[in-house]
Amino acid sequence: MLTAGLRYETGGDWTSYTSIFESIEPIDEVLTGQATAIDTLPIEIGYKYLNSIVRFFYDNVQLLFFIVAACISILIFKTFPIYAPLPQLSVTVYFGILFFSLDMIAIRQGMAVAVLFYAYRFIEERDWKKFLTAIVLASLFHLSALLVFPLYFLVYRRFSTRFLCFSFLIFLAVFFLRFNWLTELFQWSLNLISGPDLAHKITTYLTRDAYAAQRGITFGLLINIGIFIILILSRKTMDKYHYFNLFLNLFMCYLFVYFCMFELVELSNRLKYYFMISLAILLPIWVYSYRDKANRLISYAFVCWFSFMYCRAPLLELPISAAFNPYQNYIIYSLTGKKSTGYERLMKSDEEFRKAREQ
Repeated sequence: MLTAGLRYETGGDWTSYTSIFESIEPIDEVLTGQATAIDTLPIEIGYKYLNSIVRFFYDNVQLLFFIVAACISILIFKTFPIYAPLPQLSVTVYFGILFFSLDMIAIRQGMAVAVLFYAYRFIEERDWKKFLTAIVLASLFHLSALLVFPLYFLVYRRFSTRFLCFSFLIFLAVFFLRFNWLTELFQWSLNLISGPDLAHKITTYLTRDAYAAQRGITFGLLINIGIFIILILSRKTMDKYHYFNLFLNLFMCYLFVYFCMFELVELSNRLKYYFMISLAILLPIWVYSYRDKANRLISYAFVCWFSFMYCRAPLLELPISAAFNPYQNYIIYSLTGKKSTGYERLMKSDEEFRKAREQ
């Protein structure tokens, strides 16, 4: 919470979120009808009003970052012990695969993912009212959360191992045969959408080079295949854990998004976060399912290696890591007057991101 909440000119999208904060009027001006920007910005209403309320009390974007980081951290880390037998290892996995993306880049979606992660238990409990309430709340910060609700009727079921393997082969076939279906579906849906915010987002995904790029064959693809094999082979021993089946199905949703939505990599990356968090539950269950120490140690080492490999780029690989490394803390820079190099590094990182997508 302190790492993400007190970051200063650190993390992707820093400049854009700062610009949004400075554009939106304080809540007192909104309530008296003196505000215009809050109505025209194409961004979710919940996040806009959060910015407006924060600006009323303290006109500094750092308070906003801290509040968002606190909400995400509390929801995520207080929920781990409910789902996972090794919540400490869940924290390790989360820091490796999601922390840099949700807590330090896509913070609006970070809020939505945190709310839905807390609410996944309502699927298992078959409480659709609570789950729908969570969906609505999450969508106030990121509209993509609305796409998760249909899963209420699907992911609680226990599918056979044969069916899961067959589905996985279909996913791979769609990816490797380059079966294009998503772009046409989105173009068709534009004609049915009346809301300007959602239409703007879809148009962005379809037109911007960095967003409309296709997913290629990477090391991550091989890792996803390997994890699927591990989970299928260990399914019998892991089935006894209460939430295993739910998160296995959510992981299958992640594989669908990863492989079958390869046409629009940015859209795929945004949707996958709702399901990718299942790894923070499944991998600790896998480690805990072993009774002998040797197998536990080997599986634990694999999970740590996987988590590190996933986050090595934002940590270590320049120039991409320039947005995060070196980390700058707001308190240190405000008290010491130390000159910040964050803005220049953020621009450099953004440029490298665009180049990578164009290639």
